[in-house]
Amino acid sequence: MLNIAICDDEQIICNDILTRLHKINPTFLVDIFNSGEKLLLTDLKYDIIFLDIEMSGMNGMDVAEKIMQRNKKIYIIFLTSHSEFMQNAFKVRAFRFLTKPICEADFTESVSQAEKELLKFKKLFVTSNYETNIINKEQIVYIEAFGDGSFVYTTNKVYESNKSLKYWENELDNEHFFRVHKSFLIALRYIENTHENLLTLQYYNEAIPISRRNMKEFKKCFLDYIKNYARYI
Repeated sequence: MLNIAICDDEQIICNDILTRLHKINPTFLVDIFNSGEKLLLTDLKYDIIFLDIEMSGMNGMDVAEKIMQRNKKIYIIFLTSHSEFMQNAFKVRAFRFLTKPICEADFTESVSQAEKELLKFKKLFVTSNYETNIINKEQIVYIEAFGDGSFVYTTNKVYESNKSLKYWENELDNEHFFRVHKSFLIALRYIENTHENLLTLQYYNEAIPISRRNMKEFKKCFLDYIKNYARYI
């Protein structure tokens, strides 16, 4: 579930974006602001902000600059009728730039890609009989089954978990993780090398087996991942 703000001084545009968002996912939480000044009065705990550049009062560029000073993790998608603003938009780390009238395909792509990137920062609870730790999803390198529980190998530490490998497989999206073997679930982003039916991952020297029945699907999944996420690996 994403928290999204729409900031545009044209109510018809706000309503149009709201409709498009709820068409993609009815669970999105959406707030509407008709000026940059009103948006900046909030605590800015949004995942995505659709921000019009040409507003009366404070313009979108100035609003974006102040937003980034307070929360650099927000994904800003600029809206404008004039493409010449695009160069300045990227100076304030805009995620996307949509021209009006808004193209349906471009709109859907921008929301989908922002959602995928935000998932990298999802918080997870790793609980054992002794303690509970909170980690980021992107920290997970691989998970190994161990009896009824598992070991969670991260970029800086190994955690014992009382959750099964099947639990983690359901908890983690299959676009970034793949179960290569009945005992191993690996993060595709950390693959360092593959050779025949073995792979190695960054941060750890252990050779992890790829089961014969999963080999074909693994190769396809890994190639798709490289195509889609090469710039983030």
